Amino acid sequence: MALAVGFVVVAGATNGSLLSAMSSPLLMLVAGACSLAATVMIWGAQAELQVFCHCVGDECKGKGPHVKWNLAAIQLVLSVETAACFAAAAHAWMPALAPPAMWIIMGAVLVQFGLFNSALGFVAGLVDCHFHDKAPA
Repeated sequence: MALAVGFVVVAGATNGSLLSAMSSPLLMLVAGACSLAATVMIWGAQAELQVFCHCVGDECKGKGPHVKWNLAAIQLVLSVETAACFAAAAHAWMPALAPPAMWIIMGAVLVQFGLFNSALGFVAGLVDCHFHDKAPA
């Protein structure tokens, strides 16, 4: 995700002038590919979460759905970002047309920061619940 954000920022900067705007579509395609890769990686994280939740005790199973739904929300926002990156790549070579799609991408990035922070909190609570009961007295 961080790579996608970096490429979007650089593509936005290169899109600002007529001389460098020609490199912007390639940068947007790379940003879209990075976002797509992050979306696919979320599927793996969801599968691993399901295995972990199966292994934890019954007292911790209630915390698993919070992480699951948070990962689903992150995946949805990443999908929107991916689509916007590919849409922006189609007309990013024209300096005046790409900024609306780039604003959508930056809005998705801001939402992702909040979702990632809440996901870290949910995962920490799940792991703490699992290992808290296993700690020696």
